[in-house]
Amino acid sequence: MRIEENGDKYYYWIVDSGPAANAQAGLSKKISLAIPRTVGDPYDFTYTQIKKGKQESYKKYPTASAWEYDHSTFRAYVKDGEKRSGSSYPENADAWMDYIEPSNGWQKNIYRKHSKDGTEPNEDAFPRVMDMLGIKKDGLEYNVVRGVIEDRLNVTAGNRTIMTFKTKVLEGDDLDQSIMSDWVKKDKSNPMLSEIKERLANDPYLAYGGYTTGGKIRYKEGQNAIIGTLPLEPREATNFNLQPVSKEQTTKVGVVPDAIKSIENTDKLPKGTTYRWFKDPDVSKVTEPGKPVYGTVEVVIPQRGKFLVDAAVNVVDPRTDAEKNNPTPKDQTVNVGKTPDPKGSIGNVDDLPKGTTFEYKTPVDTTTPGDKKTTVVVTYPDGSKDEVPATVKVVDHVQMQKEQSNT
Repeated sequence: MRIEENGDKYYYWIVDSGPAANAQAGLSKKISLAIPRTVGDPYDFTYTQIKKGKQESYKKYPTASAWEYDHSTFRAYVKDGEKRSGSSYPENADAWMDYIEPSNGWQKNIYRKHSKDGTEPNEDAFPRVMDMLGIKKDGLEYNVVRGVIEDRLNVTAGNRTIMTFKTKVLEGDDLDQSIMSDWVKKDKSNPMLSEIKERLANDPYLAYGGYTTGGKIRYKEGQNAIIGTLPLEPREATNFNLQPVSKEQTTKVGVVPDAIKSIENTDKLPKGTTYRWFKDPDVSKVTEPGKPVYGTVEVVIPQRGKFLVDAAVNVVDPRTDAEKNNPTPKDQTVNVGKTPDPKGSIGNVDDLPKGTTFEYKTPVDTTTPGDKKTTVVVTYPDGSKDEVPATVKVVDHVQMQKEQSNT
């Protein structure tokens, strides 16, 4: 998951048809991707064509529909109840996924079981297909797919296509309305709304992959590729219910700390999980107590996807108070027999940290007049100290007044 400048969360998709080795050379190859209702329509779409091992074209489109319109014979972005470009009738997304229906007997169905010809479907993917085709309950069918992207190409050596696009992550009422978009009664109290959210929340990608037309080759390693991942069933979700937890950490001014140290539960995340700063924290200056700065850690968990985690970082100056401050001496004058205040021997008291204390290293002798050299010990709140040489001028005001009277 990533974040746009306007704050919208989005997923970034890359759909690669793969090289010709993933399909039967000379035949048509179809790459299909089902977009779940947890996200919006694809935008910021790019399409790269590679022929004979070299890039032949690269185009940008604002939406998946614009991409389809550019070559609608071989491209499609299908949504329930909406017309495709140039079409006179609304589409049914289910029809575009019919060839993966497990009960369908087509030879080209890549999920047909018990074929007895060595092309059994992927056992990990198979049990998830039913969710993608819709959830049947109490005589009703609840769709979980927002739309289907399909790209068809002729397979020859060195040919492939790569699609990239973004989909906005839907939250709150936007998510509810997306899931209920084709419900006759849009009732948020319907328990199916929560159930579908739970199923779709386990994995954002609902995807299925290419097949070769004709013959008996359907799903076989080296012949067809599953593109992306499929939704987890609820019973499988506990194994993938992994959420990185943020942890506050402290760093020095100017030092961006390790991103992994901002995640509390690294010991509970699987081997191979990676951590990096998606957005660096601002560590250019010291933070106030209780007011940390925030960065964003991107955590990539194998078979689970990307997570963006806001992380608090406290920024401190590692120097002691004594290293950071420079108390200056100030002469003070006292009468004979009076005790001077050590604080009065420091000229920049207001510049020093609150809670700083002052004392003379040894008592100042004020029994006789004269300039008395002394040392002020400045003790800071962190316990560090400075010693400041100072002078206390001791005067006898009574004697001075007598001398002035006799003149």
